[in-house]
Amino acid sequence: MPYLVLLFGIYLPATFGILYVTFSKSPPYGFIKTSIIVVNGFLWGYSNTAGTLLCITKNGHGAREACYKLAGGYFQLTSLLYYGTLGPLFMLSIYRLNRTFYLAFSIGLLTIYLYIITGVPEVQQPYTYGLFLTGFYLFYWQERVERDNFKLRHQLKAQVEATRVAQGGEIREAASKRRFVSYIFHEIRVPFNTAVLGFHNMDGDGVFANLSPAQMGVLEAIKSSFSMMESVLNDVLDFQKMEEGKFELQARPFDVNSTVRTVAKGLESTAKEKNIDILVEEDGRVDVWGGKALVGDDIRFRQVLNNFLSNGLK
Repeated sequence: MPYLVLLFGIYLPATFGILYVTFSKSPPYGFIKTSIIVVNGFLWGYSNTAGTLLCITKNGHGAREACYKLAGGYFQLTSLLYYGTLGPLFMLSIYRLNRTFYLAFSIGLLTIYLYIITGVPEVQQPYTYGLFLTGFYLFYWQERVERDNFKLRHQLKAQVEATRVAQGGEIREAASKRRFVSYIFHEIRVPFNTAVLGFHNMDGDGVFANLSPAQMGVLEAIKSSFSMMESVLNDVLDFQKMEEGKFELQARPFDVNSTVRTVAKGLESTAKEKNIDILVEEDGRVDVWGGKALVGDDIRFRQVLNNFLSNGLK
């Protein structure tokens, strides 16, 4: 009796440990999981051997043959010992190599073992062993699959968290960029407005009244540059719209020949410093007064043309 109490005192916790591992939400540490599986296999294999030894102890050595016969014979006991010793360890090592091979091997081993225990007529309830072995393999397979799923969910959760942190960094960076642009805009807009206001005051006082035609062309180019700069500053103020893809072009009729002349006049001094002549050939087919003006965003057209010419002069 004490031997049975000791046996089941170890056997039952291992069995309930398997249930705990099976239904737990997260996998335990690797060595705990492996220990539960291996210990359960050991106890199952040795429990039958222990039953035979208890039978011999209770009935004496004279009943040895009867106890062996009741347990299924020497071959049955040897199979149990080998399985209890090597079965779980071999199963673990095979699984780490390849799942498919592990599953095929487990089915083959189960078939062979069921043949062994059912081939002995004296074994009572032989399929009990088969059911236990089947449950053991199915548990192990289910447990490994669930743990793999848990790892995938854990990796997905970590990836989502990393994405959230990255998005938070991008949001902070965008906010910092907006503050920087707003600061630069303010620092440029104030002196620019002062310069434009002074220029208009000089124009209103008649300072530019007696200029030559060439000087008037330069004056018009300066006015055009002021207008373009003001438009660019207004666009900087709408920087957030450009980042969100909401920047829109303003289509309206404009005189393309006049725009080209204005841009060329503004870069004429730079071209002379480098001994470069800027030649403007107008297309007579475009007549703004004859209703043949082009339709588009003249400010953007002027910006693009100015950039092309500036890069060419460089």
